[in-house]
Amino acid sequence: MASVELDSLVKRFGGPEGTIVANDNIDLTIEDGEFIVIVGPSGSGKSTALRTIAGLEEPTEGRVLIGGEDVTDLPPRDRDVAMVFQNYALYPHKTVDGNMRYGLEKSSGLSGEEIDERVRQFAEMMEIEETLEKTPDQLSGGQKQRVALGRAIVQKPEAFLMDEPLSNLDAKLRLQMRTEFQRIHQELGKTTIYVTHDQEEAMTMGDRIVVMDGGEIQQIDEPADVYDRPENYFVAQFIGELTMNFAEVTVENGTVSSENFSFSFPGEGPDLADGTYLLGIRPEDVELRPDGEVSGTATVEVTEPTGSEAVVYLENEHEYTASIERESVSSVTAVETVPSSDAAAADELHWTNVSIENSTVRSDEFRFELPDEAPELVRGDYRLGVRPGDLNGDAPADRISVRFQRTDELSVKTDRTALPQVGEEVDFRIPHRKIHLFDPETEETVYYGRDKRAEPDRQVA
Repeated sequence: MASVELDSLVKRFGGPEGTIVANDNIDLTIEDGEFIVIVGPSGSGKSTALRTIAGLEEPTEGRVLIGGEDVTDLPPRDRDVAMVFQNYALYPHKTVDGNMRYGLEKSSGLSGEEIDERVRQFAEMMEIEETLEKTPDQLSGGQKQRVALGRAIVQKPEAFLMDEPLSNLDAKLRLQMRTEFQRIHQELGKTTIYVTHDQEEAMTMGDRIVVMDGGEIQQIDEPADVYDRPENYFVAQFIGELTMNFAEVTVENGTVSSENFSFSFPGEGPDLADGTYLLGIRPEDVELRPDGEVSGTATVEVTEPTGSEAVVYLENEHEYTASIERESVSSVTAVETVPSSDAAAADELHWTNVSIENSTVRSDEFRFELPDEAPELVRGDYRLGVRPGDLNGDAPADRISVRFQRTDELSVKTDRTALPQVGEEVDFRIPHRKIHLFDPETEETVYYGRDKRAEPDRQVA
């Protein structure tokens, strides 16, 4: 067994000055015998890091160490690691036995009898001994993956590198193979680095999780801590079966409020400066129809029963009117100008999608600043309503009245027995002990509720 270390690893594509940075100054130490999962969205750099460890990619900067030895300049065959790929990478013309023994025959120096014994031993461990004389086209997806894993195990490497090995399997088979991978790891105790985009795999398989995005490590922690104590907004919204709920809030004198809810911290509350924050709360932590204090009320839009539990989607709609310069939206091609003589058509609102941040309204076609006297709109996605008649060149006014609509959603995981009806207005509570607060500029976590096992300087007094 061996530890694996990435020391200030940088990988750029397009040469040393390449503009595509796949890995950006990664420092990571994987302990001897540890099962670590690297998880992130497509393009986060996780597979590039794994391929660099394997020697399939050459780092632009930094070092790769295995068992304390610098292997940065060694070819893959000299690194004593075995890789399991997403697409199995089996030789189609060879039998299972031939696939498993191929690497041993090429590089191990073992006798034929020793190779026979080792193949039989690990075929039994992988429960594929009855398929040894079959070719890959005669195997199921699960059997192919077992063969691919068996081919790696039979090498007895210092570390296993697994690049999304379960992605091609159906949901039920993925669950079975997850259990199989964990069993094999417990039996062999080998250092294992497992790459996936599937957060459920990451949460259930790893001793620790490495969350990556944009070529950088966002957080390294045990699965429960990544879920309960995300270090930033990205980790919070990426990890979780259901996406965490987010809302822009203001904190003032211990009271947290938004357009949809309000609650107060008990006692003196946390040491937070008054101001604007991004609040996050997981769907299972929102309380429906609470006894006692209510944070807000919303309309049930959709319910999704999932066995003993259910997911309830709540909505609150908001509408605002603002007076802006007509030229600001003159390029709204989604709104057809109509003759002012057609009064009905000219007066009907036409809608286009926009986003708002810091009083700036953006779409694919235009951008403008809201005037100082306009309503203060929180950042997010809106629908902008404009009357076609106001865009006519012969319209009398330089300023026109427009309408902004925003729908705020809140997902709640609840007991199926407490399922409300679609269209019903229900009260809900945001428990202060279970919230996260993020800095809206840096997106770093600045506060955890006490139930999130927070550090002392980040929890409720």
